Amino acid sequence: HPGALVRESPDGAPGQPVKPFTVLYVYERRDVNGRLWFRCGAGTRGSNLFWLRDDRVSEWKQSMVLLFDEKVGRQPLLFFKRKNDILDIAGSPGIRDALESLARRFAEYMDSQQVPPADYPVAAMEPTDEEGAVPREQFYIMPIFNFDDQLEAVKLLDVASINPGNVSDEVVSQLPDNSAPAQPSPGAEGSQKLAVCFVIDTTMSMGPYIEETRSVIRNYYDAIMRSGNAENTYLAFVAFRSSPAAAPLTEYGTRLISDFKNANERAAIESAIAQVKEAEHSTHAFNEDSIAGINEALKLDWDRFGGGIIILVSDAGPLPRSDGNSASRDDPGAVRAKAEAKKVRLVTLHLRTPEGAANHRYARDAYEALAADLAGRKAYIPVEVPSRESGPSAFARLQTELVNALDSAGRGMNPVSQAEAAKPPRPDETPEEAARNVGSLLGYSVRLDYLGAKNKATPPSVVRSWIPDKDLGFLDSQNPRDVRTVKVAVLLTKSQLSSLNQAVRAIVAGASDMISGSSRNFFDAVVSAAAQAGRDPNELTADPKLLSEMGLLGEYLEGLPYQSRVMSLNQEVWDSWTPGQQRDFILELESKLSRYAFIDSDMNNWLKTGADTDGDWLYRVPLDSLP
Repeated sequence: HPGALVRESPDGAPGQPVKPFTVLYVYERRDVNGRLWFRCGAGTRGSNLFWLRDDRVSEWKQSMVLLFDEKVGRQPLLFFKRKNDILDIAGSPGIRDALESLARRFAEYMDSQQVPPADYPVAAMEPTDEEGAVPREQFYIMPIFNFDDQLEAVKLLDVASINPGNVSDEVVSQLPDNSAPAQPSPGAEGSQKLAVCFVIDTTMSMGPYIEETRSVIRNYYDAIMRSGNAENTYLAFVAFRSSPAAAPLTEYGTRLISDFKNANERAAIESAIAQVKEAEHSTHAFNEDSIAGINEALKLDWDRFGGGIIILVSDAGPLPRSDGNSASRDDPGAVRAKAEAKKVRLVTLHLRTPEGAANHRYARDAYEALAADLAGRKAYIPVEVPSRESGPSAFARLQTELVNALDSAGRGMNPVSQAEAAKPPRPDETPEEAARNVGSLLGYSVRLDYLGAKNKATPPSVVRSWIPDKDLGFLDSQNPRDVRTVKVAVLLTKSQLSSLNQAVRAIVAGASDMISGSSRNFFDAVVSAAAQAGRDPNELTADPKLLSEMGLLGEYLEGLPYQSRVMSLNQEVWDSWTPGQQRDFILELESKLSRYAFIDSDMNNWLKTGADTDGDWLYRVPLDSLP
């Protein structure tokens, strides 16, 4: 923990501080006058050992940590003193009312600076909506010490909340400068700024929709000018097609048409998008390289706005990784992870034309994986196009509803209440209502980020507590939904990330063995790399030890609260896959390599621990980025 000081013996004088969040190995436990002491070292070789008091460390069985998930539409997460307090609430009627009452009373105690009664079940609470969402760049960790899965579809987690910016001044003085509470993002002071980038398919079939998008942008600018919010709304425009190498007459794969410009610069952006035309020749496949288009948009400077929104428009799915002509090896999950790291939400407008009927399911699945998850609702908007004549006007109506809702957020309004955001989509919801509701939720989400940065919202600092990994209030309804309160990550240093990258790269390079029939060794290598990264990253090497041969695989997998995809597979399932399915899995591993390259360069989200080298910097790597 922050503030841990080494001693040569339990009764010795306090020495130097240990870097916060250092993973230690225990060599001896000793009780001294009723206080437990640990003899620790930073490695497995037994060198440079020292003693630490038990209240300065926590026993950690794996390297998994939690981050707060998307906040829109759910109640602030409550941290309970006892697991049974959560079980009692989950087993009684009126779950949502009980949670709201506890949150309201706890907020009152905090506002009046009162200490809650000893028997009050809540130890801490996530910041309220008025305070905003905890900024992603505010480095905190919630390590998982234990878990209970007796509730169906919900895990109860025994966690700590360790926040370097919420400890004593003495401890803060020992921490690196960037461990202090997050500073407001650019644009957090004063009026809220909204950044929106349109990423538009400009292939042959998209002509009418390009024109309608131009019209919607003109109308959007008109509304912004009338509202007097011209200085605070920024638009950008990216066009994409597919691989010119596969079809030279395609002209380009992606093209930045206009960087961010605010409404006072509308002439420049309107002039730029006026030059955008649909392609005159077909690309090499029905699917287009929309992944490349989003990646191009993510290169823009989102940091000065503290995040924003990408609106993707296409009548085709993204090029699959197996195509070979895509500009990257990213899968939709990898792109979404990149966007989340930049606090950018993705919304997809999918034009479902009769010509693309055979492609609709693939495109929907891919774009739902890309789209932001908002209170259990995906920011995926299917646009039914029964004919070429009626399609453009239907598309324009949906796009208008979407941007009008975003405009409300840009003017500093909460487009919906928390109660409204929590409601499930109605079965009879019209496409226009769906677009309006998605826009409102996106705007609300951006608003929470802005408030969190402006108010310097921080996570609670609690020693130990129990939390549910999903909002229990959503179980108390006629249409229960899985709305996560937290998402799982693995705490890795830069050196460990490098080892993981090398291990996965070596495994992928050795895939020829799998194709020639040695699939068992291939599978063992992947499982070993994944298990070592999740359980003890310090043991991961570029050539991962085969844990099955060492008799350790069960030990590494046993008791993990969450498992990445490969860790939940078994040899029997792997062997039952066809060669094509196994090759798809190898392509998925290649996509992970792209994620590691992005994570390595994502400087905003590394905790620079004050070490002499960057190898000891820390990053919370999403669990689905592991093998």
